[in-house]
Amino acid sequence: MNFLRERILRSADNFDAKTYAETGFFRDCQTIKTLEREISTIVGRPNILMVGLGLESMSGYICFTPFKVVAQLEAANIFDFGLTLVDSDPRVIKDIQTREYLYWYDDYLSPNYKNNITEYNKFLQKINQVDSLVACNRFQATNTIEISEDEVSKWRKTIDYDVYHRISVPLSFNRRVKNGSIRLLEEDIAVARISANGQKYHFCEILNTLYLLTPQGQKLTLKNISSTLAKGGCILFDDGEKRNIDPDTPLLKRFGGWLDNMEIAQLGLRLEVLEENEEYFFGKSLVGILRKVS
Repeated sequence: MNFLRERILRSADNFDAKTYAETGFFRDCQTIKTLEREISTIVGRPNILMVGLGLESMSGYICFTPFKVVAQLEAANIFDFGLTLVDSDPRVIKDIQTREYLYWYDDYLSPNYKNNITEYNKFLQKINQVDSLVACNRFQATNTIEISEDEVSKWRKTIDYDVYHRISVPLSFNRRVKNGSIRLLEEDIAVARISANGQKYHFCEILNTLYLLTPQGQKLTLKNISSTLAKGGCILFDDGEKRNIDPDTPLLKRFGGWLDNMEIAQLGLRLEVLEENEEYFFGKSLVGILRKVS
């Protein structure tokens, strides 16, 4: 099973770097958890920036996270907000603009399947939908068959078909794209014009992205984003010693990168560590936020 997709990242000093990015239906757990906490402290209209959105190859190259973030905000009765989505890959932007259904691969052999089903059902409740199931031909993606829960076991045993859960894209998402409250930018975040009419962002998510950029691209990206953060706003990011991916450019000095406390302070930011991990193959890693303090 391959959750990787090839991307072209047009970084500031390498316009042809072929890279890979990983994503999935449940990638956004940290995003949702952090957003829930941060949103409660915002006075006025929340403004959110999401960078490097990704596509999951196993479910038909779908960009999941923006749809789930909007559902999360609306479930919390937050309807007046701004959302800017940035990705340099035109496939990502097109997917967000045109998608009608979200598909989640029924990976019933996964050790996380039980927990994933629980999270999936919570999401269904938030968007007031019921699950539907389809069997999709592995060799002809347009060949799908709607099936019932009683038929799932039979279709799981077939060689030519995989089972997927299917839900409709929330109508409110498409309305927001049309009225401009959701902005789509097909640009390199290092130089993207992310501030419209001087707006400031309260929350930025850039998970699984910074390590794909060169050091120069990282510097330009952080400068670009930090200049548009409202005071008290934050950037949610991840970093680590090594990943099973090429290129792999650490950000923080503790992992072999360039960003130290002095550089962070010069950007008017403060590092807050949310989660630290250490694995045998990948070494040390963390998820943290860079908080705008000045």
